[in-house]
Amino acid sequence: MKNIVLQAETVVPIYGFRLYFVVAHDALAAMRASSQFGDLMKDEDSFDATVARNGAYFGLYIQRNKVTPEVIGHEIHHLTHRLMAWAGCVLGEESTEAYAYLCGWLHDYVYTQLKKHKIRVR
Repeated sequence: MKNIVLQAETVVPIYGFRLYFVVAHDALAAMRASSQFGDLMKDEDSFDATVARNGAYFGLYIQRNKVTPEVIGHEIHHLTHRLMAWAGCVLGEESTEAYAYLCGWLHDYVYTQLKKHKIRVR
């Protein structure tokens, strides 16, 4: 059985960072095999989903059997905060709209990719 079920890459508008989205039966193995993020996970034993950063490259990795609205929402929350911190945008009263728009864009991207690859969200 092929490990990686979905592998997509995009540049996030306005901010210009590159996002890798991967769903795999063994997400840790997929991440370790990645040229961008492999070295970041050498001490991990396992995970259901994670967000990683290497410079302007961000990765969202989800275990195939953990593709649920709760896990997706949880990881996109982390991803939104990491991306905005990288962009120098501190969360506060004046920046909540920027966070909300990015969070919405990320949800749309992730769910569009899942639908395109016929991956059912549990």
